[in-house]
Amino acid sequence: MTTSSSTPAKLWVPRILTALVANGIVLWIADLVLGRFHISYPLWFIVGTILFTLATLFVKPIVAGLLSSVPGLRAYTWVVNLIATYVVLLIVVLLTNDFQIRGFWTWVWATLIIWIGSVVYDEFDDKLESSVSSGLHKASGN
Repeated sequence: MTTSSSTPAKLWVPRILTALVANGIVLWIADLVLGRFHISYPLWFIVGTILFTLATLFVKPIVAGLLSSVPGLRAYTWVVNLIATYVVLLIVVLLTNDFQIRGFWTWVWATLIIWIGSVVYDEFDDKLESSVSSGLHKASGN
């Protein structure tokens, strides 16, 4: 029998794995589409994907929370998330040597591509969480 306190822990494993896969795919797409966006494969692609996922999990909520406190931005959550995506991308680029974005428009397009990917992933993640939660709820007999 599962308890409600153990349910969130069980949800983190599939959520982190899907986040890693989704972030890897979106970073790979940005690398394919944008000529001045470069990730060295395979090591730095893996390292960059892990760093991006960790920064998304830990830094993005902090940045989004700080930006949401700005009265003019509070109503524009998409702008807040777009800026937070840029900050996460900047952190990853600063932490790795073989993950490069060169040029203003490359930064703009990379941020947009990755933000759109995160919107798609968030929809998938919400459905995954819902289905896993209902499966756990049924398994516990509630």
